[in-house]
Amino acid sequence: MSDLQSVIHSMREVQQRLDNSSKTIFALAKGNEKIASLRLERDIAKETYKAGLDAMNNLRTEASLLQSILRWQNDMGS
Repeated sequence: MSDLQSVIHSMREVQQRLDNSSKTIFALAKGNEKIASLRLERDIAKETYKAGLDAMNNLRTEASLLQSILRWQNDMGS
């Protein structure tokens, strides 16, 4: 077997071990109520953060719009 084939074979073995380990960890964590609760809290916090960022961006856009309207009104009044 060439060096390249040996490396590829080794990489496939490592990938298989990682896949098996991932499946085992997932199976163990899936049934754990505490982990499920923590995941839920994490997901809620993540989505709350995203909603806050969206709200902030909306306010920024609204402020920019109001500035533009004010600038236009001032230019029209001059």
